[in-house]
Amino acid sequence: MSRCRYPFLVLLSWLFSAACRDSPPSAADTPPAPPPAAATTTAATPAPTPQAGVRGCGLPPVTTPGGGCTRDEPLFLGEVDEAVRQLQRQRPDIFEASYVLSPPQFYLGVIANLEGKGFCAAFDGEELQIKDSQSYSEQYHLITSGQYLRWGEVTYRATCRPATFPTLQPPLGQRGDCRLPSSRSIACARETPRYLGQVQAAIEQLRRERPDLFRGDYVLDSDAYYAGLVRILKGTLACAIFDGEEIALKNDNNVSEQYHVQFSWGQIRNDSYAYRASCYPATF
Repeated sequence: MSRCRYPFLVLLSWLFSAACRDSPPSAADTPPAPPPAAATTTAATPAPTPQAGVRGCGLPPVTTPGGGCTRDEPLFLGEVDEAVRQLQRQRPDIFEASYVLSPPQFYLGVIANLEGKGFCAAFDGEELQIKDSQSYSEQYHLITSGQYLRWGEVTYRATCRPATFPTLQPPLGQRGDCRLPSSRSIACARETPRYLGQVQAAIEQLRRERPDLFRGDYVLDSDAYYAGLVRILKGTLACAIFDGEEIALKNDNNVSEQYHVQFSWGQIRNDSYAYRASCYPATF
């Protein structure tokens, strides 16, 4: 896929491991038990949602390369662990014990909790980044390759001086083919698809409307096929585009989904494997 795949190739290991998570983790992948949490009677509160496309805590972007990263004594370890615990209380639906069901939503939630306490936080595609000044930032690896939580000092990876994020990025312009503002995603993963039924219905509708585009289950004109699906899907969703390889869909900028609706040999692909990934925030 196109945009969904670009900054987050590291998440392919998550997608691959998710297919095998019914197997017991190896000793190397078994996370240490979390330290005991203090008892509390506070009711769970909804997790804050960072505004799509907005990162950091008001400090300007980094415009020059940092001087380097080394292992040191972590300063933000306690705050990072507490942000994870807070998210477990806020979003129990994305956890099964210490297993993380949705790594993208996990990182978005941890970032929001840290920003709510005045820190700058981001996800670089592999590790959490945190800082409270431009002098230095720290890196934390919070999830194993098997999507299990890690806790304590093993999560700390390095301290970078000066801070290494956020880097300066050009602003996103308004797309002409989507009425919602443009958005950049920070992570993508396979989850339960939201729009698969609508994609399948759009394919069947197009087959009824344009039988000339098909011979059995094979597409005779790929350009007209994708254009027809985008037209139909725009009738039910806020935005639908063909990115050159996949159909990308979103109803808001919190999340988008990617669909690969045609095999390379021309056959229609409309089963559950047509769904490729969900991206947070939306990837276009």
